[in-house]
Amino acid sequence: MTVRRSKRPLRVCGRKRVTESPTLFNYGIGIHLLQSEDPDKMPKKIIQIKPNDNHISFQCESMVTVEKNLKEMEIEYVKRRVEEGGIYVDQLFFHDPDATTIEICNCDNLPVIPLTGEPVRPCNA
Repeated sequence: MTVRRSKRPLRVCGRKRVTESPTLFNYGIGIHLLQSEDPDKMPKKIIQIKPNDNHISFQCESMVTVEKNLKEMEIEYVKRRVEEGGIYVDQLFFHDPDATTIEICNCDNLPVIPLTGEPVRPCNA
């Protein structure tokens, strides 16, 4: 995904003022990232990192780089390696400032197997 700076209309964000914030965008999918207008009111308590709890997952190109960045920023994380059918996936779990669990993985190692319908084809096929 490509990170782009973008202006968001007030009504879309429910904000008091127009904000410029990053949007991750690629393949017709966008994820908009907003920073709190009042960081002092953000939750202070960070709960234990539990990889099997609800979370959002992102693939990355270099697990080594992500782990290095987390260490440099002193962000607590849980590292895990799982195996499925002889294929190994490395995972890093951490919390964002809202205590949402984020997973970073090299999940592209796993094949995408649809539950029904046609097989999923890579974008370059």
